[in-house]
Amino acid sequence: MAELVKDIFYLYTVRRMGTRAVASEFTRRGHRRRGGRLWSANTVNDTLRNRRLPRHGRPPRHAR
Repeated sequence: MAELVKDIFYLYTVRRMGTRAVASEFTRRGHRRRGGRLWSANTVNDTLRNRRLPRHGRPPRHAR
């Protein structure tokens, strides 16, 4: 799971992909959430905003 979180921050901040694009990329790679559900833009956004996770770079200002 930690690697997925790093991937989310990398794709969002470095590659500047939107939350929908990140979710689509995870689906394309075959990554699933707990319970086997697909990733969604809301799940990616929730992960970016989760203050309990260590920051792997700050999200751009519009995502805060």
